[in-house]
Amino acid sequence: MSLQSSKSSYQLPSRLVLLLYCTVLLYILLVKACYSMLQLFKLTANLSLDKTK
Repeated sequence: MSLQSSKSSYQLPSRLVLLLYCTVLLYILLVKACYSMLQLFKLTANLSLDKTK
């Protein structure tokens, strides 16, 4: 009986860790996407500034 309860208690942290890992991975992807969009925006802004000169 105690073995069963310990097994269930072990199952929760692994799911929590998996959820945390997925969240961090998603966050990193989001940051990378935002960064690349910002770089692209800067590049287009610089190009448009060069055209006006």
